[in-house]
Formats: sequence, C-alpha cells, structure tokens
Amino acid sequence: PIFFSSTGGNIIFNGEIEASGGGPDGEAGSIDFSAPAGLVDISGIMNGKGGAGADENCGDGSPLTIESGGDIDLRSELRFQGGTQCFGGEVDITTSGSVTMHPGSSLYLRAGGSYGSGGGISIAATGNSIIRDADLTSPGGGGFVEIFSGGSTEILGELDAEGTGRDGLGGMVLLSGCSVNVAAGAEIDTRAGFV
Repeated sequence: PIFFSSTGGNIIFNGEIEASGGGPDGEAGSIDFSAPAGLVDISGIMNGKGGAGADENCGDGSPLTIESGGDIDLRSELRFQGGTQCFGGEVDITTSGSVTMHPGSSLYLRAGGSYGSGGGISIAATGNSIIRDADLTSPGGGGFVEIFSGGSTEILGELDAEGTGRDGLGGMVLLSGCSVNVAAGAEIDTRAGFV
C-alpha cells in the first residue's frame, strides 16, 4: 500500500507511482491520499495493473482513495487495469470541496477477460464535480460510476462502461447534483454485448 497524509495542509503530487501486481496473480497495491484540512492536486502518473495470469489466476487493478477537506484536482492519466479475468480498479473520492478532472486527465479502469468487469468510480463532493474521460469497459461487464455533488455535476468527456463481449453486461452510471449537465459531444455508454 501507498499512503499520503497531511493533517494540516495540502498534498501536491506530480511524481510517478507504480503499484502493479507482481506475478500472474498479483493484486495491484492500494493508493490513499488524505488531506482533511487541505486540498489534493494530482498531476503525476499512476499505474496499478493487476497480474495477467490465465483464467482466475489474475489480479485486480489498484484501489485509489482520496479524502480532502478542500478541492481535488486531477490533471493526469491514472491507469488501474484489471488482470485477464479480474476487475478494474476502483476510485473513491470524498471531499468537502469540488472535484475537477482537467483537460488531459483520464481514468483507465478496464479489465480484459470475459469473467471480470470494469472498475468503479464513486465521488461524493460538497461542491461541484467536473468529470472527463473514464474507461470502465470489459468483455465480462462494464463498471459503475456514482457521482453525488452538492453543487453541479458536469460530464465533459466519455464515461464508457460498456460490456464489450458477446455476453457482456452493461455497466451503470448514476449522476446527481443540484444541476447535472452532459455537455455537447460528451458521451455515456452502458451498452451490453448481448441483446
């Protein structure tokens, strides 16, 4: 596990984290940020891919948890891919401020096999949420997105939770806020692979 904590200030991360699982069935490591009295600003790269062994001998992608008393800004690509038949990583964000995915940021939480599924995104923000691209696809089943904002929730990119396999199950997207805006050109995809 990788843990960042600031009890009285901000967390600014612009380095690189490699938390991928070792071996065919290695689980990717967890990553946690906690700044109860400050903001969290992430511009660095993170990789947390689960092991890609055959059948069920694989690993899930990294779970990422961010808790903040202020705003949370995501500015980079975060990749938490699941192993062959396992599950994409999960991103859990809680803040008393707002969440902003800036241009160029993305969440890659997909999985590759027909028995696993894409990962999940859970956001609870007292302020606003601005979300861009997230890939939660899998041949087995799409992942889930749950966003609860005290202010506005805006989707400015693609939320892809498609079950891409022939028998794949579609994912789930739940958006809530005082106002919800899916911008022109933005896309939400929860299609299933079967009819």
